[in-house]
Amino acid sequence: MKTCSLCGLAKPIAGFYRDRTCRDGRSGSCKDCVRLRAKDWYSINRERALANVKKWAALNAPKRATYCRRWLDKNPWYSAVSSRRWREANLERWRASKVLSEGKRRARKVHSIGSIERLDVARVRRLQRDRCAICRCRGSKLHVDHVVPLALGGANDAANIQLLCPPCNRRKWAKDPIVHMRELGRLL
Repeated sequence: MKTCSLCGLAKPIAGFYRDRTCRDGRSGSCKDCVRLRAKDWYSINRERALANVKKWAALNAPKRATYCRRWLDKNPWYSAVSSRRWREANLERWRASKVLSEGKRRARKVHSIGSIERLDVARVRRLQRDRCAICRCRGSKLHVDHVVPLALGGANDAANIQLLCPPCNRRKWAKDPIVHMRELGRLL
């Protein structure tokens, strides 16, 4: 047992932080008092504390990245919770990134060259005036489609994408664009 120098309560040794400068190897103040003092100091000096944290993070970026990665590896539940919160707050951005990452995965699988970015999709959406490239219907849930499918050797770049409504995209699937348009009666 040890008596805290601040609150005067007798507490077990485990209730005190380690301190090599003290004779018994533990600090003179109990953990509860130290936490309370730190909380009070933070409430008074919030801007200064945040500036110190930002300064340290800037000076120790690689060390901080390693620490954060290790912490997330030990606490996977936190990563899942924070990811879910971000996804719920940014649903449209999440959907767009999911579509692009799925396209990149498929492109890597068939060894296709190039990549599609979010800005490329936005440009095509603007050029098509938010309409399906085949049936011209308006829709906010247009799918990104490769004109020449990746399965048939098409490139995974901005020049080879179009936006299709879900029914048209499912109908076209991995068909050659000329064959598909002939099936629809658009080409002779």
